[in-house]
Amino acid sequence: MPDSLHAITGFIGTLAEETLLTPDSIRSQATTVGLSSWGERLLTKTIVSLAKDLRLRGQLGRLRAAVLLGASLAGDRFVTTLERTGVLLAEVTMSRSLAVSWRSFMQMLQKLPTGTSYRNGCRVTKPMRG
Repeated sequence: MPDSLHAITGFIGTLAEETLLTPDSIRSQATTVGLSSWGERLLTKTIVSLAKDLRLRGQLGRLRAAVLLGASLAGDRFVTTLERTGVLLAEVTMSRSLAVSWRSFMQMLQKLPTGTSYRNGCRVTKPMRG
């Protein structure tokens, strides 16, 4: 595993151990580990790839951390890319742990400082006036 991939994987693990994650705290910590120097496209591709793997392995805490990291650093472009991969789609029956993680994830998305809001996992944009 390349050093940069190892570093981001370790950082996601560290974030997964925290119970309260805010976009500001994530951005602050990301700067200290050197992720601020990554381009948005590389960051998005890397985190989406890791998120797919985490979902397949059932590591929901790390998946939550990866999604919040990507959304905090790359914004709407990351969320759109992640939605298109199907990583956020629920199975036919949702396990209890997934349901708890999903609710927590949706609460975190509501706190993101963008013009976009999320309702029931779907992006809802506000109509422009003028």
